[in-house]
Amino acid sequence: MCKNRNPKSFLFAIVGAEYVLGMLPKGTHEYGKFITPDELARFARETRLDVQRIKGLEYNPLTGRYWLSADTSVNYMVATLRQEV
Repeated sequence: MCKNRNPKSFLFAIVGAEYVLGMLPKGTHEYGKFITPDELARFARETRLDVQRIKGLEYNPLTGRYWLSADTSVNYMVATLRQEV
């Protein structure tokens, strides 16, 4: 799972998950290492991978429920296929 690099992801992934909710140890995330979906798609294409789908992953801390969505602003996943040579 990847983290997008924007103010919302900083707030939710670092402040929220590490400091407010205590879901992860403090210092787990390094904001400077977060990459955008566009950057990851470009890296994939540069290594001959075809991006098939990008999906967001959301979490509700009140219910403990995760789900896939179109919102890639915080957490997301990318599915790729290797290009034929």
